[in-house]
Amino acid sequence: MFRLQGALPPGDPDFDLLAGAGKRNRLFLHDIEESRLIAREEAFMSRWASRIPGIKGSQRGFTTYLNEIKWKVAKNHLKNLRAEGVDPATAERGVETMTRFLNVATGRGSLGPLEQHQLLQEMATVAFWSPRLAVSRFQVPVEGVRALKNLTSADPALRMASRQIAGDLVKATGAALGFLSMLKLSGLADVEADPRSSDFGKIRVGNTRVDAWAGFQQPFRYTAQFITGQSKPITGKGMRKVPRDEVFGRFLRSKLAPGPVSIAADFVPEDTPLSGLSGGGRTFIGERIVPGTAKPYKTVTDRTVGLDRVIYEQLIPLIYVDIEDAIRDQGLIPGVAFGLAPATGLGIQTIDEDRTSAPKRGDIPSGALR
Repeated sequence: MFRLQGALPPGDPDFDLLAGAGKRNRLFLHDIEESRLIAREEAFMSRWASRIPGIKGSQRGFTTYLNEIKWKVAKNHLKNLRAEGVDPATAERGVETMTRFLNVATGRGSLGPLEQHQLLQEMATVAFWSPRLAVSRFQVPVEGVRALKNLTSADPALRMASRQIAGDLVKATGAALGFLSMLKLSGLADVEADPRSSDFGKIRVGNTRVDAWAGFQQPFRYTAQFITGQSKPITGKGMRKVPRDEVFGRFLRSKLAPGPVSIAADFVPEDTPLSGLSGGGRTFIGERIVPGTAKPYKTVTDRTVGLDRVIYEQLIPLIYVDIEDAIRDQGLIPGVAFGLAPATGLGIQTIDEDRTSAPKRGDIPSGALR
């Protein structure tokens, strides 16, 4: 029996229409009792993570909220269709357009042919950090283009869905850009406008970066770097030419799952077909990994980090690292506030700008999307 979390009426007649089995673009609603990893939200992909104090309750709260908000938006769309005299049961294209958009907009992207192979899906989730989320950030703009194309469709259900999708994307993007502009003009924080920089679109307060783009910044930034063949250090000084294969390799490396896979990539020799995919004994941001605890460095290019620290940061929940780094840079109270921001969907990273001057490392990934 399907046990959904949230205020979803078990006998709702629209359930099969929106989320029933066999639907091509069925609305994904997470069942917290589901044991298969591929049927879980990617933020809680691990079974053992639910044993960490506070995580299980967080999982229940997160999935309840996400289920309910997706269900209410989908139900409201059906209500609007009926108000216009359209029977949702005969409006397959319009309903599927809306459910597909709700899935990708909330991080449930489609893995294409992998959807038919459970084992391959689970292997992908072991090697990469939230592959569905990463894919969805490319698929949302595609849905936006589809919506623009169908704004004047003869199919009333498809037309209504497309107008709602286009309107929501414009409003969300406009609100974010307006907020960032106000912060920059007020002088309360700095915001990088160059898409070739890893700080593009991020709020900068001291050495702490706040990413409010929910994972959309990284694909846009890597695309800009790939097209131009250039990368801008976060120090803002100069511009580095970067081979396109390195840009692609760095993007893949930034999406590796924390833990053994990511640590192994740090030690793979750099002379690989994709130069940015391997570390050659350095972390993603260019710190040289040394056995034991790192000693103070004499020059920027000699920056080191202990293997114990690398393992520590890779194996504990990222929010704990965010809080620790933010407290070190901002102080106790502001640091806790910044460190807890990822719980609201913001990406946080605190890093000394000097660390970006290490050899062949010009941009920093979002800490929330490692």
